Amino acid sequence: GTVQRSLERMVAIADVLDDDGQMEVWFFGDFPVRAAPVTVHTMGTYVDDNAAAKRKAEGGNYEPRVMREIVDWTLAEPSPHPTLVLFWSDGGVHAEKKITQLLVESSRLPVFWMFLGLGRADYGVLARLDAVTGGVVDNAGFIPIDDIDRYPDDALYGDIFGSFVRPWVDAATATGVLSTGAR
Repeated sequence: GTVQRSLERMVAIADVLDDDGQMEVWFFGDFPVRAAPVTVHTMGTYVDDNAAAKRKAEGGNYEPRVMREIVDWTLAEPSPHPTLVLFWSDGGVHAEKKITQLLVESSRLPVFWMFLGLGRADYGVLARLDAVTGGVVDNAGFIPIDDIDRYPDDALYGDIFGSFVRPWVDAATATGVLSTGAR
């Protein structure tokens, strides 16, 4: 389905950028469930292979818990490289105040939150997260993908890296959030 096809499009990013070519995965609903990492070799049947973890996470939509877990993970397992969080959502985002607080808090960390909207939903909250202020550096972006099958690779990767990540890397380096060696 859509989750599997979206995952396959993002694994290419991890294959190129991640130090071990693996993309960490969290499914979330009311609670986050960290699943096995995915690679280009395991992506073909990933969602089916991790269906139990996905089912365990379903039953709501509470983003702050998974965001907190990702922040805690980046603190517990620091990397010399920045972390790009590809956060897929259908737009049913709740707890905007808590999410905003987590974005501001994590702005001191080498973490960029790329919110990707799927499903032609009402993305109001997601779009507002792209404009959160008060942090050390703007550490979030939003792209309304709507239909992953109709979004060409060059546009998808260009939007992620050209419109959001590159400016964040420059700003994060200038403010000391990223060291010059981490670029």
